[in-house]
Amino acid sequence: MQSYSKEQLEKLTGLNIRLIQQWIDENRFIGITRENQDQINDLTLVCFVTGAVMSVSEIKELYKKNQERLLGGEGTCCG
Repeated sequence: MQSYSKEQLEKLTGLNIRLIQQWIDENRFIGITRENQDQINDLTLVCFVTGAVMSVSEIKELYKKNQERLLGGEGTCCG
């Protein structure tokens, strides 16, 4: 299974790199620490402050759908 860097996660989920690092530090990526942060993959679970838990895969899919909705499937907002 592919693992993601923070830079890849930013592009795939729309989350800012600083926020990703903060979440790692706050143990919101379940089982992930600074020492093993290179092991984040689609099955990694993320715990939100609301108590909701989602996989990285689910977050990626929601981000993709939201981008398609906002951009009308065209890839740009001005094209």
